[in-house]
Amino acid sequence: PIEQVTEELHYISKKYADRPHHTMYIADENFGILKRDVEIAKVIKDCNEKYEYPQGVFFYNDKRFTETSRSVIEVLGKMTKTGLTLSLQTENPETLKAINRKNVSDDEIDDALTWASELNIPTTTELIFGLPFETKKSFIDLLDRSTKRGFDSIMCHVLFIMDGIELNRPEVREKFTINTKFRPLAAGYMSHNGTFIAEHEEVVVSSKTFSYEDFISIRCLNFMFYSVFDLGFQIWFFQYIKNSNGEVTLSQIFDKFMNPDRSKNWPKKYLNFVDDFRKAVEGELFDTREEMVAALKKIYEDNGNDVGETTRINIHYGGRLIYEEQSWLKEVLVQHLKDIGGAGITYDEIILGKSLVDLGSLERIDFVDLNKNKDLMVSHDILEWKRNKFKKPIDQYKIEQRPIKFEMDEKRTKQINGLLESSSHQADSDFYTMALETITPRRNLLHELTYNKI
Repeated sequence: PIEQVTEELHYISKKYADRPHHTMYIADENFGILKRDVEIAKVIKDCNEKYEYPQGVFFYNDKRFTETSRSVIEVLGKMTKTGLTLSLQTENPETLKAINRKNVSDDEIDDALTWASELNIPTTTELIFGLPFETKKSFIDLLDRSTKRGFDSIMCHVLFIMDGIELNRPEVREKFTINTKFRPLAAGYMSHNGTFIAEHEEVVVSSKTFSYEDFISIRCLNFMFYSVFDLGFQIWFFQYIKNSNGEVTLSQIFDKFMNPDRSKNWPKKYLNFVDDFRKAVEGELFDTREEMVAALKKIYEDNGNDVGETTRINIHYGGRLIYEEQSWLKEVLVQHLKDIGGAGITYDEIILGKSLVDLGSLERIDFVDLNKNKDLMVSHDILEWKRNKFKKPIDQYKIEQRPIKFEMDEKRTKQINGLLESSSHQADSDFYTMALETITPRRNLLHELTYNKI
């Protein structure tokens, strides 16, 4: 009954009022199908205003994007972890037919993106690599098409097999030559009453239409799309470098970043980061579940009967890239800009690239000093460029030079202070991973940008 749902939401919100950094998750695969979901959304919003919890909420919205779904997003959109989500998964016609799926039309996607943009609600799409008939090329084309459409976040997942789905049937596995490996599911392992337990995912690493090498290549792109679009890593710079050269795509840029030309003199720490990531990706994969369990059991025992380093590779290395690799980052990004621009790149373009890297770094909130004074002058209307989904080159947004203001609103302050108070606040990998994991929407880890009066 709606009365019980209302009371439970108020109960939970009061109990968690002192932990505003915790996200409220709604366990509904299609929240927004039922008309009463609008009423529930309003109750959650009311709790946010009354108890200041939840500050962030996560749910899967109805894929059909009906009026009811729109109403739910309208109420909760700015609080949600991913905003409006349109999970395309794939657009390969043969793949859609094989998995018996029908996506929303191009017009419906454009309409939804325009609607969300007008309300300043972020948009997300979720894509899956590894489905039948999907190739490395067809999937990369989909990634680049999604960036051109203007999605604010592009989540690129690898396909995993579970009991009960059609792709797990022996005859279907054989038909598509589906080959899999096993990997740990986060830190889901422990010993209970003398029995070692470990959760896992069985991921598809090759098939008739793609190789294991293709899988590793897409896995690297997966990481970069996640870091840039979901974690907000240097999105200004990467959108600039894409728009400054009409012949280069984001997937090509990300591929160059993760596969640097070793004949060049790159900083050693940069090459170490790339190598460490690849080792982690391949190191988490096991041919059998038994091998995986044995490896985790050894880590657990060697670590004094506790879990070891997080097995959530994307968020761990994303945190490392954002917070711990600043010593080489600007040099490397600018060198990639020069390489892609070639002999025709101008001094002004390089200076603008450096300025956008600075913007990406300054935009991120400093955990040590939340109110740290930050200063940056811009000569382009970057806020309007972003509002227009970076679809046009930044040169079309030239303005008189003016200062950017890096603001901390009450919501951001409450969430981050809640995180700091609940942790030891040691500036290490665990803390950065925790910050990226718990603070939602993740844009609340960034300053709100406005223009200062000249």
